Amino acid sequence: MHRICHIITGLNVGGAERHLAALLSRLEAGPDDADGGDRQSSAAGGFHNEVISLLEPGAMAAELGRIPVFSLGMDRGLSAPHKWPGAMRRLARLLESRPPDLVQTWMYHADLAGAAAIRLAHWPGKKPPLVWGLRNAYVSKGAVRLSTRGVITMLALLSRRRSSGPAAIIAPSQTAVRIHAKLGYAANTLAVIPSGVDTDRFRPDAGARARLLDAAGIADPDVLLVGFVSRWDPVKDVPGFLAALAALPEDMTPRVRAVLMGTGLNRENRELAAMVDTHPLKQSIRLLGVRGDLPALLPGLDVAVNSSRGESLPMAVLEAMSCGVACVVTDVGDSAIAVGKTGFVAPPGDAGALASAMAAVLRLPDEERRGLGSAARERALLEYGLDRSAARYAALYRTLIAGRGLTEFI
Repeated sequence: MHRICHIITGLNVGGAERHLAALLSRLEAGPDDADGGDRQSSAAGGFHNEVISLLEPGAMAAELGRIPVFSLGMDRGLSAPHKWPGAMRRLARLLESRPPDLVQTWMYHADLAGAAAIRLAHWPGKKPPLVWGLRNAYVSKGAVRLSTRGVITMLALLSRRRSSGPAAIIAPSQTAVRIHAKLGYAANTLAVIPSGVDTDRFRPDAGARARLLDAAGIADPDVLLVGFVSRWDPVKDVPGFLAALAALPEDMTPRVRAVLMGTGLNRENRELAAMVDTHPLKQSIRLLGVRGDLPALLPGLDVAVNSSRGESLPMAVLEAMSCGVACVVTDVGDSAIAVGKTGFVAPPGDAGALASAMAAVLRLPDEERRGLGSAARERALLEYGLDRSAARYAALYRTLIAGRGLTEFI
């Protein structure tokens, strides 16, 4: 039975964290595998997984069920150099006490932590293979902090070192691979495994609309529900979404209701609350914050919007598609590839174009709009199913643990 240690920056609600929780639900050994046997009936199952969070565990820790979760207890000041040596020694000791067959890290700071801890740890045999997990496809000034850009520069250098570099660097999109290769990441370690969505959990649901109307406090069942699932972050461009909402045609706005869900998308966020309070459609905007019942609400939308200025392959889009909802996305990362002909695409940072794309979906007759959603669901099933993604990760892990190289996996 192979033991995989996953190291992640934190476990708050976000796309990377939801992806990890979903992935582990498929990779984890079943209860009948406790004797150490490898479950051959599943292309992905048969692993024992553990998760180490650099930060204190967030809400997503509960989603991991029986999978052990450990925390280094670091605070948000991850960029403070004096905090790293002690934390990396603790991480190395933790790895020594529970030796993994492979270490998988998720996001930049965790990638750096994994490389440092493996170097510091004393191993009874050979070091376990290290796999970095990229999530971003945007590293421009303003998109990520200066300290994070410094980490990325360090990782590019480390990726080229045979002794301490990763055996593989996995990204969810071709865009992320191209960008990081240009940043100096070792090209021969980069590979793509698209994120997968749990299409059994995120699926069409006739009762979702009533639940969403109730959750948002909307009495009129004939409104057009526009959803925005993301987090409060400059890259996600929440102001751009609100500007597009204000730019919708006047004859349409009386029926439109916008529902925002995700970390920081609530009234406690004073900056966002002020934007909403001065918005021309302020009575039509609902801020629901983090929702633990997202799969029960998403299918109730008429359209899902992603206004990001930078993405790789956004989980929020894949989840909406899987729920049978037509999507409007900005042309960043692999978002346009994901929606294909089942949605509409606008340039990033162009509120007018985003509004036009939103209006194009909302003006469709109900049957045609539902048809787009059905096509989106079929595309999610065909191209972005969780089982397919998990099977690829499992194959990668088995290849590297067996001592074979990334080229044999690809």
